[in-house]
Amino acid sequence: MKKLYLIGNAHLDPAWLWPWQEGFAEVKATFSSALDRLNEYEGFIFTSSSVQYYEWIEKNEPELFEKIRSRVREGRWVICGGWWIQPDCNIPSGESFVRQGLLGQRYLLEKFGRMATVGYNVDSFGHNGALPQILKKQGLSAYVFLRPGPHEKDLPASTFWWEANDGSRVVGYQIPYTYCSWLPGLEDHIRQCVADLKKENLQSFMCFYGVGNHGGGPTIKSLDYIRSIQSEVAETENVALTFASPEDFLTDLNRDPVSLPVCRDDLQHHAPGCYSANSMIKEANQKAENALLRAEKYGVLAERLGRPVEDVLEEPWKRVLFNQFHDILAGACIESVYPEALAQYGEAVSLAGQTENYALQGISFHIQIPKEEAMQPLVVFNPHPWPVQAVICHERGMEPGCGCKVLDSTGREAPHQLVRTQAQVEGRRNIAFEVTVPPMGYETYRLYMDPALSPAGPVKADDPYMLENDMVRVRFNAATGLIDSIFDKKARTEFLHAPAPVPTVIHDDSDTWSHGIQRFDEVLGAFTLRSINRVETGPLLNRIRVVSTYEDSILTQTFTLYRFSPIVYAEARLNWRGKNQCLKLRIPVQVENATATFGNPFGHIVREATGLEEPFQNWIDISGACPQNGMQQGLTLITDHKYGADVKGQALSLTVLRSPVFAHHIPQRLNPEDEYLYTEQGTQIFQYSLIPHTGGWRNARPAQRASELLQPLTKVAETYHPGEFPQSYSGLAFCEPNIILSALKKAHHAEGYILRAYETDGKYTAATIQAPLFSGDIQVSFSPYEVKTLLIRPGLENCVQEVSMTELPPEHNIKEHL
Repeated sequence: MKKLYLIGNAHLDPAWLWPWQEGFAEVKATFSSALDRLNEYEGFIFTSSSVQYYEWIEKNEPELFEKIRSRVREGRWVICGGWWIQPDCNIPSGESFVRQGLLGQRYLLEKFGRMATVGYNVDSFGHNGALPQILKKQGLSAYVFLRPGPHEKDLPASTFWWEANDGSRVVGYQIPYTYCSWLPGLEDHIRQCVADLKKENLQSFMCFYGVGNHGGGPTIKSLDYIRSIQSEVAETENVALTFASPEDFLTDLNRDPVSLPVCRDDLQHHAPGCYSANSMIKEANQKAENALLRAEKYGVLAERLGRPVEDVLEEPWKRVLFNQFHDILAGACIESVYPEALAQYGEAVSLAGQTENYALQGISFHIQIPKEEAMQPLVVFNPHPWPVQAVICHERGMEPGCGCKVLDSTGREAPHQLVRTQAQVEGRRNIAFEVTVPPMGYETYRLYMDPALSPAGPVKADDPYMLENDMVRVRFNAATGLIDSIFDKKARTEFLHAPAPVPTVIHDDSDTWSHGIQRFDEVLGAFTLRSINRVETGPLLNRIRVVSTYEDSILTQTFTLYRFSPIVYAEARLNWRGKNQCLKLRIPVQVENATATFGNPFGHIVREATGLEEPFQNWIDISGACPQNGMQQGLTLITDHKYGADVKGQALSLTVLRSPVFAHHIPQRLNPEDEYLYTEQGTQIFQYSLIPHTGGWRNARPAQRASELLQPLTKVAETYHPGEFPQSYSGLAFCEPNIILSALKKAHHAEGYILRAYETDGKYTAATIQAPLFSGDIQVSFSPYEVKTLLIRPGLENCVQEVSMTELPPEHNIKEHL
């Protein structure tokens, strides 16, 4: 007899069409109801995910929490998921997914004596293809999801092996029809699942039931109905209706010798509008993620140098993880949810900033800096395990006619120039100077101001519409403000097929999620030039500012080219007034037989260039053959908090924003006579960079360049003083460019440090990590696309050990832990 496992659950949206405080109350009501049903119905099993809810109960209703603990020990309250919340699975960084499992699984282990074994993300709007490796390394052997539906992706079966690009596999299970069902629809739901099970080459199947979204769970009527049909279904259909958990299904599957098909892909596309809805929450998430990661690194640097700071970052991480809930981060909530979410992200950024400042000033104040007249010491810190060349700006008062120079710790003069100040105050100057900072360390620069030095004057530009250095020439069109050409002077090759980036306005009357939409391509028009001006000219950098308009919206883009890099940097300030519209930046690239590569958590994915709206993380590349000489070349786009794009043919289009009504869900129709709140209204700032490269995309090193954009160098203005530290220091250096640092932090509630890194190029790599910070080099081997987590305990004989993403060694005994 086949078994239909009935999974009693209550999908709980902590915030969506209601604020999180209401979700908090509903969690308590739903859990109380579930406990009542457990008392009333022998054999009934309740399944619940999202560790945040358990912490809420523990802190607010400890007696209720103890009752849940008792039912968990009994095995009738089943904890699954293992993550802090059910997050959006396209926007968060790879490290955020790790923290979902780290904080979630360790909480479950501490409070309940066990960790979840089944990943559970039933309502998210698609799932990135890197997740199987993350899930497996968090102790999760399966992943339960609903979306995308059969009409959105043709999966090989409802139950399959889901495989990441490193070869890691977990069992994927697509929930049939819905994750929540109750009478009167429950009867048809169960009958449909029974019919599907009989067609499957499996002995068991899962059917989810219970009141959901605003909570509720299995009802008395639903449970009575199930009891009333169990015997009849067994006799007529030869199917046993069994109260169970997802773990029971997995146990049966492991006994069943059926060979499952394999899916090696993202699980998309549901609600592609959510990749770009509500920029403000996506920007807040990106800033908080990277502020915390950078603060953790600098905290380790300071502690290992003998200047420890208090570790206060776990609670800010919880705020970030909570607000990665799929409806919040996807931009699908009502407008009133977002001020609170932004405040919580702001709290995380503030606490991370305090930690970083304590760490860096704890170091910089102990650097040996001799006293010199008219000298300002500036210490620049690098959070990356490779040297970073960049431009730092420092504002200060300076007498008219006074000149300056900048020297590094060896006495080498750093190129500099005066650029525009932020404050329009007499006597205020902004000095931009070039720096090269050692890996995971710092470099001390000395700024001298002296009337005897020649003041830096403007450098005359031969062409007001050209940015040029020894590597590239970037030509703007004076009539359109678009870039007509990005030309590689050494390879003698052009990278643009047509002018770019074209700010293109798209008709978009879809709802907030863009249900039923696969692409945004109904062009309404484009921004047109208002002005183009060269705003900075000098030996270090040149800038051109382009202002363009579309109806009532204004886009100001400032393009910068530094003397030492072929990268074109852009900062965009957009005052958007459009409604039911989408804005894209269209970039046609000069290649044939184009391949489109999209960054994703801990890696990348190659997709067809068919114009479908796709999610990505931090970078996209188009590469192919140069039409003139047949050589490989391409263009990589790096951006900070934009996550949607399409590639069609040889043109890349970055989705800047969509402006639907807040929380508009079809089939609800909008009344043209009514007033609504639209997303994206007002001013936002975003950054992007264009990296021309010869050869394949790996030559552009997009993961490194994206890391530098998201976690820039930090400057500390110091004074002269004695100290025990040298003026230049490197604490951690990766020797192989295809190995990227994801995190360096203190171990979770244990002695030692965690170093997490991943391989980007798809090749076996024997990596050397130079680690003066830990008193010796570290040798570690990476398989293609592998993410490794290392526990480092300086002073021990076996001081480096590979551990899981829950920071437990492979042989860890849970009973001993408890």
